Amino acid sequence: MDTLFPDSEVFQKERPTNITEQQAQDYYRGVAEEIIQNGWSKSPIEYIIEDVSEISEHDSGYEIAKELESFKKASYRIETPFIEFLDDFGYNKGDILRENIRAWAAATNPQPKFTKGQKLIIETDLNYEQKKGTIIYVNSIYTEDACYVVDEDRERQGGYMIAYEKIESRCSVIE
Repeated sequence: MDTLFPDSEVFQKERPTNITEQQAQDYYRGVAEEIIQNGWSKSPIEYIIEDVSEISEHDSGYEIAKELESFKKASYRIETPFIEFLDDFGYNKGDILRENIRAWAAATNPQPKFTKGQKLIIETDLNYEQKKGTIIYVNSIYTEDACYVVDEDRERQGGYMIAYEKIESRCSVIE
């Protein structure tokens, strides 16, 4: 079957930074269904969806449970398995964005400017730990995520996974 446009023209040109509103609503509904299925709430699903849509994805399961217990629309049975379930809330939501990024990378096929082993200098702060003037090395390249893995230690197997475009716009090759 022929398509009108190649995938690279259908997908956005820039890396996705958020999930879509539809993806968020589907995720919240799935979380609410699982809460009901496990008996952690007998409230109407609409109330639970509204509650979970306001959860901070950066909080721990315990913090989320305390928030849900205190002032939300639905009522919840707070127990250890529920808290453990809530611990994964942010990570699971992040999985959706990671899949969007992988689909974007597969469709647009961005190519890394730097190669494994290259020595770079940070010209503009990358994050709170990697400041201007720091020497880093490209330790790996993940094409499926369009990211470099960089670290100050050339011999390290891992490091910080950072988007191609962020490294390329804030670092330059030395040597």
